[in-house]
Amino acid sequence: LVYTFHARIAEKWRTGRVFLLGDAAHLTPPYAGQGFNSGQRDAANFAWKAGAVVNGQAGPALLDTYEEERRDHAWSLIQMAIQIGWVMVPRNRLHTHGQIAFFKVAGLIPALRAYFIGMKFKPVPRFRNGFLAADGLSDRDTLVGRMLPQPEVIDGSGQTRKLDDVLGSGFALLAVDIDPGSAFVDLDQPLWNRLDANRVALISAPRTGQLDDQVTMVGTHDGELPNRFGPYKGKILLVRPDRYAAAAFTPDRASEVTDRLSELLV
Repeated sequence: LVYTFHARIAEKWRTGRVFLLGDAAHLTPPYAGQGFNSGQRDAANFAWKAGAVVNGQAGPALLDTYEEERRDHAWSLIQMAIQIGWVMVPRNRLHTHGQIAFFKVAGLIPALRAYFIGMKFKPVPRFRNGFLAADGLSDRDTLVGRMLPQPEVIDGSGQTRKLDDVLGSGFALLAVDIDPGSAFVDLDQPLWNRLDANRVALISAPRTGQLDDQVTMVGTHDGELPNRFGPYKGKILLVRPDRYAAAAFTPDRASEVTDRLSELLV
């Protein structure tokens, strides 16, 4: 029995009301073990958008951003699997001995060993187009288009929780070190009610709890913001149901971001 595999990606992932996800959209060699993961990412990206359209939060054009956001990352993982396959399937004795020698040396260097075992070479999903409004920060610093970090925070009862649990499963607006009493007062445009976003204030000062019926305050253990949130002090992050940051803005720029996102929800 000869085992074969493919490295393929569909020419298009949508035709009318028919969408391709997982192995129907892309096929990868098995070496990286990422085929199932890619399918899960497809489903996570598509599901909330389909739900938003069905529930009337968005128009059908939002579904076009599914392929726009997922295609490049899915293909980058396929390319990575091909490269790993080249390493794992030696072509000759020289290749075999070189492979063995390299990984013996790598195993003796803790940082290099952790790099390979943790697959830290794996491409990280990052959207530059799709349902987002770029914030102008560099690729290294921006959170927009990336999955939001999930630090531990302290809630109103003094319990330690993951930020994801506080934000909830739908849209969320996260104010970073802004006075919770004024952070959201300018967000009176219809878009925000349409998204039905939970409102959470992450503050470094030790003040937590429920400000009112609409705003939940959480703090940090050491009174310092997590590193990745540093550039966003004084800003509000719009977090999508799939936990990617869609926008970041100061309260006085809310109308600009509202206009951009409203266009994408038509």
